[in-house]
Amino acid sequence: MLNETRLELIRKGYVNHAELAKFLAVGKTKASAVYQEIVAGIAAEDRTVDHLGIRTSRVLEYIGLTEEDIRRFADDEKAAGRSWQN
Repeated sequence: MLNETRLELIRKGYVNHAELAKFLAVGKTKASAVYQEIVAGIAAEDRTVDHLGIRTSRVLEYIGLTEEDIRRFADDEKAAGRSWQN
């Protein structure tokens, strides 16, 4: 489930290119473009990107969601999965 995967990555704190593709549910080309866009924004603030990748907080800001939103969506996905199985 997408939002459960997102929560796992949020707990980790950082994403690389491949993880960003999973987080955004896009292909590697789109993920790479988004990654570079976020890195450019970080550089514009005279900051550097950690060797681990970009912070998930930056990704959440980019897509306009909060960690609370993702938690709620994950709970909804779990509930929908349980009701579908019954």
